[in-house]
Amino acid sequence: MCGVFGLRAPSRDVARLTYFGLFALQHRGQESAGIAVSENARLTAVRDLGLVAQVFDERSLSALRGEYAIGHTRYSTTGGNAWANAQPLLHHGRVRTVALGHNGNLVNATTLRAEVGKPLGTTSDSEVIAAMIADDERPLEEAIAAAMTRLEGAATVVGLADGKLFAFRDPHGFRRSCSGASARTRSSRPRPVRSTSSARPSSATCAPASSW
Repeated sequence: MCGVFGLRAPSRDVARLTYFGLFALQHRGQESAGIAVSENARLTAVRDLGLVAQVFDERSLSALRGEYAIGHTRYSTTGGNAWANAQPLLHHGRVRTVALGHNGNLVNATTLRAEVGKPLGTTSDSEVIAAMIADDERPLEEAIAAAMTRLEGAATVVGLADGKLFAFRDPHGFRRSCSGASARTRSSRPRPVRSTSSARPSSATCAPASSW
């Protein structure tokens, strides 16, 4: 059980808002905490072992500036309680860099790790998801949709890549969102969401959302 948080707030202090969000989610994980931000598509992350209030202070929060942010508090399941497994993790792939926070267990993580075909820096199943998206040459929305179809088990994911915020949960229910507008999507049950972009909707299109 971990806590995940994501938001889009171009005119606000996204790191501080995420800090308060993680503070409220502290009960879901006390082993590590982290925040990643996207500013003009550049990703920056701060993460460490400990509680939210122990990991972050005024200096570290002031260094995290951007339009989008994701946060994570970890309770380890797959992968031990080590700094390398703290999230959000940054994965530099062949196509893009992905910041990702994940709650859940992938029952096919070993198979997917072998298919990634390269050494990973953590023992967490979360990096497998990030690697799949980061190495996929298709547009981000299609890369996310393709990764979702391969996941088996529980998964709630928030991430940053290509100057966008994305989130999904329950790969079998295909709950998707991609940021870019101020619409909010929230539901107790996974359901498809409509695209609000000008592009022609498809099964891989993500709906803009300010938070999820």
